Amino acid sequence: MGPDLQATLTDDPRFQIPAYTGQNGWIRLDIEDAVNWKEVEALILGSYEHFALKRMLSVLHSGTS
Repeated sequence: MGPDLQATLTDDPRFQIPAYTGQNGWIRLDIEDAVNWKEVEALILGSYEHFALKRMLSVLHSGTS
């Protein structure tokens, strides 16, 4: 995710930078209350697309395995 996105997300109180992995760009989302699963899906997919290899992205976007 990186520091820029971390800073943006932590404007929302549901997001926090975790103690031991935050320096690597990780973010924590509090899902104790109501969860917007579409938002969670978009965050996970965005993170995967950021770190995945080109060949992995090709498979993801082609819809085949």
